[in-house]
Amino acid sequence: MIKNWNEVSVGTYAEILKVCEREEPEDVEIGIVAILCGKSEDEVLKMNITDYQVLRKDAQFVASFPPIRAKCPKTVTLHGRKYEVVNDVRKMTAGQYIDFQTFSKMDLEKTVVEVLSCFLVPERETYGEYDLTEVYDDIREDLPVVVAYEMCAFFLSRLTLLTKATLSYSERMMRKMMRKTKDKEMKERIRESLTKIQEARTKINGVGLNA
Repeated sequence: MIKNWNEVSVGTYAEILKVCEREEPEDVEIGIVAILCGKSEDEVLKMNITDYQVLRKDAQFVASFPPIRAKCPKTVTLHGRKYEVVNDVRKMTAGQYIDFQTFSKMDLEKTVVEVLSCFLVPERETYGEYDLTEVYDDIREDLPVVVAYEMCAFFLSRLTLLTKATLSYSERMMRKMMRKTKDKEMKERIRESLTKIQEARTKINGVGLNA
């Protein structure tokens, strides 16, 4: 029986979320108990009421998710396979960065496995040159969901810092070009670009990613 969030894998959490979409609270409760104790719902329904009440009590931790802090280990071992964690966004390959940007724009609850696969690279392997299906399975089945979300928070905060730095650099270059050029059409295009940069910065700050 799983009794705390540290024992809940990414995949198990996805199952819990799906069960929580049910309309009847009793159906949600039965589903969660079944998932946490590794039994079918039919088996749970046939349990002695005393035994069920014990399991129901053990499952109460699911009612509140623990606070998430942005942190990241240097390595993780999943299903006996060691993964190196690329915890510096600046050291990512172009492919990693593009994949991360793509997945991070989607619903994190649905893409957490894909997001983390951009940073968890099997030891002595090069990103993109191995079977991603195995990586997905390792993350889904063996990585605690709390650790997964802490890592995602870390990576997203780093992406925000990098994006801000890029925007600031672009703005400085644009303003420098503005001072040097005498072409009115060019100045207007630069003004439009500066407006877009300001909008992007506002959007980043507005979604609570300001670091």
